[in-house]
Amino acid sequence: GLFADPNYFAVCVILSICLIFSLYIAGKMKVFWFFSGIIILSVFGIMTLSKTFFLVFVFCIIAYLLMMLNKKSLFACFIAT
Repeated sequence: GLFADPNYFAVCVILSICLIFSLYIAGKMKVFWFFSGIIILSVFGIMTLSKTFFLVFVFCIIAYLLMMLNKKSLFACFIAT
């Protein structure tokens, strides 16, 4: 099946992480569920050992930090790092 390919699975995990970021930034998700989802999806993404996942995950984290800095939420940025 399609999920046998680690790169395809990694892309699905990255899309899920981006959706969680979007929901949290829009205020539709609580902090506990946000961090729980990110941690769980990160573990499953790391288990794929895909370079694609690592590169895009780092890009997503940087984009999240930049969005938090743009919203002047320095405390959330500090906690995220």
